Amino acid sequence: MAQYAAVFEKPILAYTSEDLECNFLEGLINWKADRDFNITCTSFDSFKTEAVKLIENKLYRHDKGLENKKLMITESEFEENLKNLLAFNKPVVFKKRIIDYVEFSNLYLELENNYLKQFNSFIISRFKLSALVLFPKQFFLFLFSSSNIKFLMKRINTKFKKNRI
Repeated sequence: MAQYAAVFEKPILAYTSEDLECNFLEGLINWKADRDFNITCTSFDSFKTEAVKLIENKLYRHDKGLENKKLMITESEFEENLKNLLAFNKPVVFKKRIIDYVEFSNLYLELENNYLKQFNSFIISRFKLSALVLFPKQFFLFLFSSSNIKFLMKRINTKFKKNRI
């Protein structure tokens, strides 16, 4: 999506932690890396400052969009690099990045554990019983999530206790 934004001269606002360099957008936008270019914020304060500037200053927003477009690979550059790779086996050399796989795995486990449940809840609330047919996996994941099973067990126990009295 960042590349689409750059091609259409739109500013980009990105945030990641410093230890997840694989999430940095600089290599996607400034593919030649021929000059210092920072687009990914690594602190919340810098992210917030950049967001406020982009929101409040139309000229700054416009200039950032133009800068992004200038740094994108052009069609002719892409064709030339592809030709060099295929015809002459001459690949483009990119800056190597160290990927902290433990941190990367932890991030995706956190996303899986915390945000997938919200997605499933959204799907169920939006489509109701139609979700069973349209999104069966999400429906059953939602239905049999541990929090929902605990809720159902409490309800069942409450009903049985009332019926005993």
